[in-house]
Amino acid sequence: MTRASSKSAVSLPAVLRSRRDLESRGVSFLASGAAAPTSLPIQQDGATYSMAQEASWLDAEHFAVGRWDGSLSIFRFNPGEFVGPLITTTASSPSSEGVQMITWLNPRTIASSNDAGTMIVWRSTGATAWVDLQRVAMLSYDPTFGEANSGDAFVLDSRIYLVAGHANAS
Repeated sequence: MTRASSKSAVSLPAVLRSRRDLESRGVSFLASGAAAPTSLPIQQDGATYSMAQEASWLDAEHFAVGRWDGSLSIFRFNPGEFVGPLITTTASSPSSEGVQMITWLNPRTIASSNDAGTMIVWRSTGATAWVDLQRVAMLSYDPTFGEANSGDAFVLDSRIYLVAGHANAS
């Protein structure tokens, strides 16, 4: 092993160094009867959406992407070999500021950042998930906290609680 490759091997996380060591000793991590892929089905075709800032899974089939321009897009994941995710619906934050936080609240409701003093609650009420995203509430907080840039939700005594982290470390 050369000195350069020795340095790069040391910079690998311990779990990857351990796996490489086991593989060098003949241990296989493939399932019985499985074969390692010889190529990946990745092609350059489709649309590119720039300025993505935040992404969050909404359910087993949908994820949301927030962008610096204040847009929020809901995509339906498509596991097909030749078709990528499809846009289900789009929305814009009223402030047109970047969407830095998207948090799942329940199977048809999410919250997203809006500006340094508010968050938006969005809900999909139709028969098909996430097709008809509507703004249902604007939550206000002290703007000195800064923009919400992380979040989580939990249920306690049948009530949903939203917890958010903010840009000013509050």
